[in-house]
Amino acid sequence: MSENNFVEMSQINPQKELLLSKSVDSSWSLTTYFPQHGTLKERTNAFFDDARSSILSLMFAIWMFLLILFSVICLVLETLPAYKHEDDDKFWDYSEKFCVAWFTFEYCIRMITTENIGSFIIRPINIIDFLSFAPYYIGLIFSRDVGAASFFRTLRIL
Repeated sequence: MSENNFVEMSQINPQKELLLSKSVDSSWSLTTYFPQHGTLKERTNAFFDDARSSILSLMFAIWMFLLILFSVICLVLETLPAYKHEDDDKFWDYSEKFCVAWFTFEYCIRMITTENIGSFIIRPINIIDFLSFAPYYIGLIFSRDVGAASFFRTLRIL
């Protein structure tokens, strides 16, 4: 982008200038261990929501990716007949509870630290995040109805 375009965009939208200056600012690079700019709330949001804001943020994003991968693999393997043993049930149960608890924690922290909760909730990526753990809690509510519980468990895979 040329410098003229940057000036034009900043005149039209001053907040766009702030966003661009943060991405250009060297202290928002992977040379810091934790985001350095803003209030604690803004830095926490940057840590959880922007993998480019610091080294630890990048490591956290990698952790989340691996946890999502682990969760999907567990959900798939759990359905295979070769892994349907009473001994394995505890592992599947604990791994599912851990993943759901972690995804819920991460979603809630990002929601609490965002500037605008309304726009946070309607962002497609956050809707997907919510739908990844909401069926677990809905399944807990309908746990007496085995058919409904299995339906919501299958919904989580989608």
